[in-house]
Amino acid sequence: MTAAQNIVSQANATAWARGLGHRYIYQNYASLEQKVFLGYGPDSYDKLNDVSAKYDPSGVFQKLQPGYFKLKE
Repeated sequence: MTAAQNIVSQANATAWARGLGHRYIYQNYASLEQKVFLGYGPDSYDKLNDVSAKYDPSGVFQKLQPGYFKLKE
């Protein structure tokens, strides 16, 4: 896992240094420590949190769903 994280970090650093970086991260290719939902942009991220608070106020899908990416980690 550490080697994979280092590769991703170095690849992202190189991409950003060359002006090729992008905040969006495709979930299927993201590693566990990456915050994929922040890649949607601050407005979309806020909207996702608002929808989550409205339709899942107790956080069932954030707490009981095993694995995958969560809005709030």
